Amino acid sequence: MTKAKVRDGRSVTGVFLVALLAIDALLIAVHFAFALLGVGEYIDLSLAASGGFAERVLQGKWLVLAVMFLAIAALWRNWRPLPYAFLSFYFWGADMTDLPVHFGRWLRDVIGGPLAEPELFGVPMIEVLSTSMHLLMFALFFIPAVVAWRRAMPRELPMMRQMAFAIIALGVFGIAFDVFSASVLPDGLKHSFGDFVEDGGELVIGSFMLWIAAKELFRRG
Repeated sequence: MTKAKVRDGRSVTGVFLVALLAIDALLIAVHFAFALLGVGEYIDLSLAASGGFAERVLQGKWLVLAVMFLAIAALWRNWRPLPYAFLSFYFWGADMTDLPVHFGRWLRDVIGGPLAEPELFGVPMIEVLSTSMHLLMFALFFIPAVVAWRRAMPRELPMMRQMAFAIIALGVFGIAFDVFSASVLPDGLKHSFGDFVEDGGELVIGSFMLWIAAKELFRRG
């Protein structure tokens, strides 16, 4: 790849990232404006609103990201980007269907016993059970991802390293902080500050993941 093409690719992907982050900033600002005005907590303009604007944007990011990793797999001519496509498809499906919550309720109804308790160490049981599905999916991703990393060619590793940091950050915001927010923060603070950190963080990390994938597509395209 020529130096001019590298510069053009960086310029295009840089503009792409700035545009994504500008949309994220707008959604976060609108969320805060309405939260501070006290206009309900789950109207369409809230970051956490089911079926709201922010959720639709995030769902679109996960679906596009999954397709981009399938395209990267085609460019690399190997399977190593497929774990990232799998994880992106899972995020998309989970956001579209509330699958982790349904899984948690099913697990509670089938097993019962201690899982039927309202809380576990102060954490709502449904949050614990929903998180168990996220952890299961991360485990299914982690094993092939580690194998892919060990077998990766040197030119494939930069993207994998960047995605590793992004996925760790996503786990912190989307899982760890979600459990913390549900168990510690009062409802009013959760719907304003908690949703800002969790859902706003997911939006921004999704943008960086799209940027990482876009850089690889331009580099190898």
